[in-house]
Amino acid sequence: VVGGLAGYIKSLDAPLMRVVDMLMVIPRLPLIIFLSLFLRPSLWNVILILTIFGWPLTARTVRPLVQGLRNTEFVTAARCIGGGNWYILRRHILPQLYAVFAVQFVLEARQAILAEAGLGFLGLEDPTTKSWGMMLSFAFNHEATFISNSWQWTVLPPAIVLSLFVLSLSLIAVGLESSFNPRLRKRARPLTQKLTVQREV
Repeated sequence: VVGGLAGYIKSLDAPLMRVVDMLMVIPRLPLIIFLSLFLRPSLWNVILILTIFGWPLTARTVRPLVQGLRNTEFVTAARCIGGGNWYILRRHILPQLYAVFAVQFVLEARQAILAEAGLGFLGLEDPTTKSWGMMLSFAFNHEATFISNSWQWTVLPPAIVLSLFVLSLSLIAVGLESSFNPRLRKRARPLTQKLTVQREV
């Protein structure tokens, strides 16, 4: 919403983007840790904090795209027949941004998972929460973890699964971006053809 309004309505561009810039300058993970110290340990508090501070990057990404769509012919035609700003944004511009939303959602999910695991590892979550970060926290706080072979069963599994899950989300985001972006598809096609020729040879 913020990125769309800033990109479509020129008078709102400067104030909304200054708010976005202010939130982007603040480091997210230290701020989440700081707020978690004063809030009751709860998974819902973590979700709330990540939601409040997770949108500025998406707004910054959406704004130039809306600026490019603002002067297109179909938007101009909708404006000439009396379409309001909110109607044009909702019915004509928003459907053009579904691909961007999908990629940004996967990227933000990756950041949220890492932040939640970090809070769990630091012990700032509810101890009853089932989390890879909490599993690592319990393992590192146990005295016998690294003086025996128990680290193979308490540290490695959550660390490996967390790494693979974050890697899989990154690859999904790359795949979505390449499938939605025609330019990336054109770049990937010669490489795919080259690999196919090499296999045949």
